[in-house]
Amino acid sequence: MNTSGKKFLSILIGISALLLIIASFGDLQISKAVLNQNSILGNIFQIFGMFPSALIPFISAEIIFIYGLRQKNQISKWILSLSALGFAYWSAWGWVDGWMFYGVTTLNNIKTHQALGAANNSIGATATYSFGLEALFTFIILVIGTFLIYRWLSKKTYEELSQLIVVAIAGIAVVYASNSIVNTMKVNWGRFRPYEIKEIVSSTKGTFTNWWHLNGATGHQSFPSGHTIAAAAALFLPFFADRKNLKGQKILAYSGLIFTLLMVAARVRIGAHFLSDTTMSLIIAALVTFVATKAIGYSFIEEDSLN
Repeated sequence: MNTSGKKFLSILIGISALLLIIASFGDLQISKAVLNQNSILGNIFQIFGMFPSALIPFISAEIIFIYGLRQKNQISKWILSLSALGFAYWSAWGWVDGWMFYGVTTLNNIKTHQALGAANNSIGATATYSFGLEALFTFIILVIGTFLIYRWLSKKTYEELSQLIVVAIAGIAVVYASNSIVNTMKVNWGRFRPYEIKEIVSSTKGTFTNWWHLNGATGHQSFPSGHTIAAAAALFLPFFADRKNLKGQKILAYSGLIFTLLMVAARVRIGAHFLSDTTMSLIIAALVTFVATKAIGYSFIEEDSLN
C-alpha cells in the first residue's frame, strides 16, 4: 500500500478508535448535551442520508447490466442484462422508499406539533404514501442513472469492464454483509435509543446501558446504527474509480469518510443513537469493506506503481 493509502487507512482507524474511546466514557453525557429532535441537520440526514447503501448496489447492478449487453450469446445477454436492470430498479426503490417513509413521518410530526424527528425510529412505526408516486420516482432514478453510468462505461474495454464486474460483486456483498451484521447485533443488544432513556427524557422509561452490554431481544434496536451503516457504504465508492486514477480514489475515499462522519453527528444530534452506536457502524463498514476489497486485491487508494 502506498503512502496515500496508508495515510487514509490510518485516519480511518484513528478516528474510529478515538470516537469509540470517547463514547465508552461519555455516551450518556454527550447525548444529554446535544439531543435535539428538531435539528435540521439530523432530519436531512435521517430522510435522505441512507442513499449510499442503495447507490453501491445500483452502480454494481448497472455495471453487470452493461456487461450483459456486450455478451455475444443472446440467451446470456438478455438474462444477465434484464436481471441486473431489475436489481438496479429494486435498489433504487429501497432508497426512494426510505426517504418517502421518513419524509412523510416528518410531515406528520409537523401536523401534530411534534418534534420533526420524533418516533421515526420506533419499532412498528408506519407511514402512508403513494405506491404509484414511489414507483415513478424510482423509474426516473433508474433512467437517469442508467444513462449516466452507460456514458461512464461506454469507453471501457471489455477487459476493464470484466474487472469492474469483480468490483460490482464485491460492492453488493459489502453492503448486504454489513447490513446483516448490524441488523443481527441490533436485535441481540436490545439497547434503548437516547430519546427513550429516562436519564435524558424524564417522561420515558428506558434505562441507559453501555455499548458493550447485551440486553437481549428487548424490541429496542439502538446499537449499532442502521442509518450510519447505510451512509458508510460510501466508503466503497473509491473502488469504482479506475485503479490508475489515484486522484479520483482519494477524492472518493475522503468524501465517503466525511459523509459518514456527518451521518454520525446527525444521528447523535437527533437523539436516535448514541455516539457508540454510530461509531460501531463505521467500524463494521470499514472492516467489511477492507476485508472484501483486499480479497480481490484492491486498496482504498492504490500504489503509485500502478500509474
